[in-house]
Amino acid sequence: MKNKLGEKAAEDLITFVRTEVSGEFNKRKETLATKTDITELKQNSHDLEIRLTRSIYIMGLVQFLAIIDAVLAIINFKN
Repeated sequence: MKNKLGEKAAEDLITFVRTEVSGEFNKRKETLATKTDITELKQNSHDLEIRLTRSIYIMGLVQFLAIIDAVLAIINFKN
């Protein structure tokens, strides 16, 4: 490459390519997920699932108790 371009032009080309590759790598590195990131995401997902299940259970229990209370109120109102 030095023979065709000359030493200075070859060095400039190599420097340019290194800069572009390094810049592209740094941009992509920010969007890549590491094993730690994936593990944290799985843990957060699991924690969210537990909280959501607990909330659904509590809401179902509250609705059940409200229905029982309404039925008892209707029965007591008729008597």
